[in-house]
Amino acid sequence: MGGPDLLDGTAVREPGAVVVHHDGRTCLQPRPGISAPLVAFARRQAAAAGVGNVEFIHADAQTHPFQEQGLDAVISRFGTMFFQDPEAAFANLGRALRRGRLAIVCPHEPGKTEWVAVAFATAAPHVGIPDLGSPGGPGPFAFADGDRLRRVLQVGGFRDVTLQAVTRPVRMGEDAEDVAGFITSLPEAKQLFAGKPGDKVAAATHSLREALEPYAGTTGVVMNETAWLATAHR
Repeated sequence: MGGPDLLDGTAVREPGAVVVHHDGRTCLQPRPGISAPLVAFARRQAAAAGVGNVEFIHADAQTHPFQEQGLDAVISRFGTMFFQDPEAAFANLGRALRRGRLAIVCPHEPGKTEWVAVAFATAAPHVGIPDLGSPGGPGPFAFADGDRLRRVLQVGGFRDVTLQAVTRPVRMGEDAEDVAGFITSLPEAKQLFAGKPGDKVAAATHSLREALEPYAGTTGVVMNETAWLATAHR
């Protein structure tokens, strides 16, 4: 007997991918903005693991024509915040469910996550804080407002929506230098630094590295991250 059909939308340091587990088959469907090298890496990983029943498809979960009522569950880890039209996206995913369940994880308010709070605090005296865009617009904190997340899911046709704030330790990188490099490579950081005096940018980056040092240990830099865990039924 085949297992349940599961769609998994996940992001790792850049806006996500969708993985569909389909009766023993797994289809990875990256969002169009994801890089070709990451898709190639996923293929190599699957081959190295000896998983021969994997298909890779380039698509966007927001508009992809999923088989109607073809899935038992939809999950996403840090991927749904980037939908241009989240109500339409969740409606599209909902149509693919046959009375199934949705479970997603997305960032809570910026200040509730340690690495974001540290980055803001160290940048502010030198270059200010980054522009996170209009409230509710596509981006990492699109669903920081739990009430908005609940409304979007309900408009998308989901019911029995529950929200839980979850805080967990996250390994951010090898050392302070590695994590500072990651943070300063983010689009929000690049936009913040653009046009600023070089000495101010250097001071902000130095302050960030110093502030990250206390979080470094034998397993790397570990910091708490707080996210919403939302569940719902169709």
